[in-house]
Amino acid sequence: MVAPMAGFQRRCLSTQRGKAIFVAATKEHTGKTSVSMALIAGLVRRFGPTRVSYMKPVGQKHVLVTGKDGEDLKVDKDVAVAKEYFGLSAPYNAMSPLVLYKGYTKDFLDGKMDVREQKRVIQDGFEELIRSNDFVVVEGTGHTGVGSVVGMNNADVAGLLGLDVLLVGNGGLGSTYDVMALNKTLCTAGGVRVRAVLLNKVKRGKEDMVREYIGKALRTNSWDAPVLGVVPWAESLDQPSILDLEQMFGTTALSGREHLLRRYSRFELVTTSLRQLLKKLGAGGISAKPTCFVTHATRNDIILGLLSHSQDTLGEKNNAPFDAGLILTGTPPGHVPHSFVSEYIGRAAIPVLSVGMSTSEVMHKLEKFTSKMNVKDDLRTRNVIDHYEPEIDFDALLSCASVPPRPG
Repeated sequence: MVAPMAGFQRRCLSTQRGKAIFVAATKEHTGKTSVSMALIAGLVRRFGPTRVSYMKPVGQKHVLVTGKDGEDLKVDKDVAVAKEYFGLSAPYNAMSPLVLYKGYTKDFLDGKMDVREQKRVIQDGFEELIRSNDFVVVEGTGHTGVGSVVGMNNADVAGLLGLDVLLVGNGGLGSTYDVMALNKTLCTAGGVRVRAVLLNKVKRGKEDMVREYIGKALRTNSWDAPVLGVVPWAESLDQPSILDLEQMFGTTALSGREHLLRRYSRFELVTTSLRQLLKKLGAGGISAKPTCFVTHATRNDIILGLLSHSQDTLGEKNNAPFDAGLILTGTPPGHVPHSFVSEYIGRAAIPVLSVGMSTSEVMHKLEKFTSKMNVKDDLRTRNVIDHYEPEIDFDALLSCASVPPRPG
C-alpha cells in the first residue's frame, strides 16, 4: 500500500483545483481504457476514493444509467465501469458530458449542433471534477484524430481543457515510434504537449529493450517526455466472455447463463462428422482448453454430441472441466435449431447462443473482436488493473501532470 500524498492533498484542497492528465492513444484498441482504469486504481491508493475522478469528455458507445434524481441517462460505457467499480462520487453528467449518438455527425454537418454548446458542457463538466478532486484522469476516444469531423478530436479537447497528454502506443520499436510521432504532430498543431508515453501489449521478454530504445528515440527527437510504463501483452485479457458475445451478436444465451463470464481462448468451427469430433474430444485435444465451438444450427448431430459430451464429463473426477461454449449460426430463420434439439439445449450444462448470421460472418466478427470492459464484469476490470498498475511509474505521472488553467 502506497502512503497517501498528504502534502499534495493539502495544496489541492487550498486551491480547489487538482491535477489532471489526458490519456490519448495512437490507434483504436490500444488499451487506453485499461491504462486509465489502472491509473485510477493507483491514484485511489494514494489519495483515497473520494479525491480521484475520471472523465470521458466525448463518448461514442453509451449505456443507460439512472441519474441522481432517478432519470435515465445515456453515458459513455467506460464512465459507467469506472464510476461503479471505484465508487466515484462525481455525477454522471460531469464525467460523460457529450455522447455522440447515431446520426450526430450528420446533424453537426447540417448545422443542427451548436459548437459552443459542445465546448461548454465539456468545460463545465471538467470544472466540476477538477475543483473537487486531487486528480482527474481524462480519457480520449479512439486515436488522437477521432472526433475531427465534429470539431472535437482528442487534441482539440485536451487543448480546450488545458491538459498535457499521456500518449499510449502498442509495443514495438520503429513502427511504434513512427505512429506516436504522427499523433504527436496533431497534438502539437493544436498547441497540446505530449508530456509522457506508455507502451502497451509489448511482447514478453522485450520490455527492457523497448523501454530503453523508445526512451532513446524520444530523447533524440527532443520529446521531453518520459516512458511512464511498459506493459507486457496478456492474451487472457483479450479473451471474450459469453457476456461479450451476447453483446457483440445482439442475442441472449439459450442456456448456461450461470457461465456468462466464462472466457474462451479459441473458437473452433466444426464442419467435420460427429465421429471425428468425438474422437478429438476423447483424445483430450480440446477439452482441456476453454473452447467455444461454432456450427450451423441444422447440425443436430454436432449439437447433441457436444451437449452429451459436456454432460458426461460433469461427474468425472479425472477429466479436466469441459469449459466449452457453442454458437449456432444460420441466416434467419435458419439459425433456429429443431424443436427437439431446443429441448436439450434448454437443459445444457454449457452456454449456447443462436446467432442469426452466416457462419462466415460469425467467424469474421470473432476474428476482429476486441474484448472491452463491462460494468457487469468486475472480475475482468480487476484482472486488468492487477496486470497494468504495477507497470506504471506513478511518481513520474504526478510529476508530469499539472494543474490546468482556469477557463478564460
